[in-house]
Amino acid sequence: MTKIIYFDIAALCINVVILFSFYFRKMTKGTSNALLMLNTLNGIFVCIFDIWAVTLDFTGMRIAYPYILKYIPDTLYLFFHTSNIFLYTLYNISVIDLWQIMLKKTWFWIIHIGGVCLIFTLLLVNFRYHIIFRINSDGIYERGDYFFIIYIYAALIFFCSLMFVLQHKFLYNPYQYKCVMGMYPILIIAIVIQMIFPFMLIELFSISLVLLLIMQTIQRPEVFTENITGLYNMNAFVTDVERFKKTKFNRNIIFIKIKNENSLRSLLSYEHYNSMIRRVGGVILSLANKDKNKYKIYYLDYAKFALVSKKDDEKSTLILGKEINDALSKPICFNHINVDINSYTCVVNFPKDFDKIRDLISFSNSFYNSNLSGNLFMAKDIYSDRDVYINANIDKIIERAYLANNFRVYYQPIYSIKKGRFNSAEALLRLYDEKYGFISPNIFIPAAEKNGAIIRIGNLVLKEVMKFVASKDFEKIGLDYVEINISVQQCLEIDMADNIINYMKSLNINPSKINLEITESIASHSQAVVMKNLFKLHEYGFSFSLDDFGTGYSNVRRLGILPINVVKIDRLFVLDYKNEIIKVIIKNMIKMFKELDLEILIEGIESKEQLEEFIEFGCDYVQGFFFSMPLKYDDFIYYIDSVNSKGIGYTSIVSKDS
Repeated sequence: MTKIIYFDIAALCINVVILFSFYFRKMTKGTSNALLMLNTLNGIFVCIFDIWAVTLDFTGMRIAYPYILKYIPDTLYLFFHTSNIFLYTLYNISVIDLWQIMLKKTWFWIIHIGGVCLIFTLLLVNFRYHIIFRINSDGIYERGDYFFIIYIYAALIFFCSLMFVLQHKFLYNPYQYKCVMGMYPILIIAIVIQMIFPFMLIELFSISLVLLLIMQTIQRPEVFTENITGLYNMNAFVTDVERFKKTKFNRNIIFIKIKNENSLRSLLSYEHYNSMIRRVGGVILSLANKDKNKYKIYYLDYAKFALVSKKDDEKSTLILGKEINDALSKPICFNHINVDINSYTCVVNFPKDFDKIRDLISFSNSFYNSNLSGNLFMAKDIYSDRDVYINANIDKIIERAYLANNFRVYYQPIYSIKKGRFNSAEALLRLYDEKYGFISPNIFIPAAEKNGAIIRIGNLVLKEVMKFVASKDFEKIGLDYVEINISVQQCLEIDMADNIINYMKSLNINPSKINLEITESIASHSQAVVMKNLFKLHEYGFSFSLDDFGTGYSNVRRLGILPINVVKIDRLFVLDYKNEIIKVIIKNMIKMFKELDLEILIEGIESKEQLEEFIEFGCDYVQGFFFSMPLKYDDFIYYIDSVNSKGIGYTSIVSKDS
């Protein structure tokens, strides 16, 4: 019966499309891509030689061929076809990056490479002795006496390949596992169909479909590639380190962080900043490629890179880390402007240095906060540093503090120049950890904003302050109101305003007793839900202060569209108030606020000289260590009561530490 080659032609077309797509989608780097390309190229050869052989049988051209050429298409078909599963197994090894373990399994390579060599030898011998197949005098293909060796070898490597995937199932993610396993049942079904219907050459077509499936699922560059640099992304990094953890094979990781990222963002345009990041990635890539110890390179966003070594060679990794650090210490030129890169490099051994992936990721976000000197670190040297440890574990510390009720509200008095007394206070959150003591808000507040804990923490502060305002202590010390900071995340909650109002009503508190303090970062958000919450609270009777004016996102225009009553001038102006230029800016800024009918609070006053200068400028309220540090509840009540009850002016107030 005449064999149908349409399936082979379709398989050839699919493999050609797959091969071209590697270049169109820029999938030419990486071992797994290379091996999948090799599988595809092998599939093209198998299809070509099968079509060649079948075509000769169909046209009866074998008789007219020179003797030696009669055997070429079938010989090459059998060789490349029997190599197919071996190449697929190599691809499976690369997907889970198990080379370090598999290279030590001598029996694996003896079976596979020895088998390929055996088949190659038998096919060469076959040209003379026809032990595998022969072409008879009529030009018809016939199997030889030892053709069964081909079957035995194919069955053996098929079984080994299947066992490899099953044995290492835990290293694949579920999606990868399903796709990789698809080859085996599909191939078995195709072989059975072809045995029952010999004229239907469906086997190669089924293999090409599996490769196409893998190409469109597992080998997707858009999932694991970062757009700006073209390097592997955070998703790829997390996937890989999870696999390292499972295999328990040590990997050296180099983290590189550009610490002056924020200033570079503000200095460079969006395009130039991205170009700078690409340049840095190119420098790292070129240096890593010179090292004999192979590295996989990732861009983890926020100007942070990671290199993962293929071998556990700490000495070589340290040398590379130093070379990268030295290279990045040199300025990069953009449009004839020299840009200085302030980079920090740290070498980590995973999972030796960290037993949890979450700790490794947290450490990568904090190692550059070390107090140690220099720009090149070893994780084992700085992990004991208090600040680095806190930064690396801040999420756990925050959760522990919340569950143990270790968040505490402190109050810092605010002095009214007009009333000559303390008329208000700012509620400030403090975190106390049983192991590390008090932790700076500069550390835990940004972390809480990132992980979402700020909403729970913010609500905790709101409720505690409102209970204080509703208490007899508040009435006793005679404050007009208390300031409470609210975060961007709180303002983005749809029902934030309603929840605050309802809680106020339940305690029967007049909204004038609460002043909500918003930052410039909140003011920079244009989401409708933010503005809706702010204006709903304003309509109910809350007053608002704009904190840290003069830093960050400062925009005078927002003063006209936000429900602001008080503007808090940042303490940075206090530090430079003697500078004549800064003094002119301060005076004109205060004059503008006055014309806008806004009250002015100056933060960070620490001396009588500073105080009198800013009173002369026209400030309405003063806050700072000159009067008092933030105080815990009992000390705050005692201090305000003792000072306000005497009715003394600011010149008689002495700073009180607690």
